[in-house]
Order: sequence, then structure tokens, then C-alpha cells
Amino acid sequence: MIVGITIGACGAATTVVEERVVDGLTITLERPAQPVALRDYSFTATITDTADRPVEATLVYFDFTMPQMEMGVHQPIADRLGPGKYGVRTLYSMEGDWRITVVATIDGRDVRAWFDHSVLPP
Repeated sequence: MIVGITIGACGAATTVVEERVVDGLTITLERPAQPVALRDYSFTATITDTADRPVEATLVYFDFTMPQMEMGVHQPIADRLGPGKYGVRTLYSMEGDWRITVVATIDGRDVRAWFDHSVLPP
């Protein structure tokens, strides 16, 4: 379920912010708006509770997949950037339709939120 999408500018790069509500938590993903294959990008996930307070996870990783294609595993572990905020830098190996699943281990259980988008050719 998309709660909101915001498009903003950070220098020359435009980003999209999407939210999903899962098990009473809001997981927000900031990602490039129109990513191009084989370029390096930053991705940031923020996890909050129903009172909009940051939620700490013991582990957060991002699972990058192409649902229409069998691929190898690409699951970079996120760095903690601040309270409830986690980030990775990576690139898309090819153009096409991609899914980013943010997986956070909170109180011994995995919470997953997915975000679909397209990646342009290099």
C-alpha cells in the first residue's frame, strides 16, 4: 500500500520517497526517481511506529531483484544512519523492472516492505 510519494531534488539527482505500512510500522524508501543501469546510487529506508517515532532494527538489508528474471542474490546490508534510518549504496546491473524489498529484523521478527520501479538503459 502506497501511503505517499514525494519527489524532491538533491543537486542534479531527483529522488522519490515511497511509504508502505506493514504490521503497524511505516517503512519509507528514498530512491532515485529515474535510475539508470550501471550507475551508483544511494538508498535510504526509515522505519517509524504509529506515533511516528523511529524504530530500531537489529539488522536491515535491501533485497534487489527483477521479478521477471532469475538472477543472483543481491542483498546489501544497510548501515545505520541515525535513529530508525538505514542506507546502502549500490548499482543496478541492468535495465528493466526491479523490486527493492527492505527487510528489517525488529524484536526477533522480519518485517518486509517492497517497492517496484523501472531502471533505464545506460
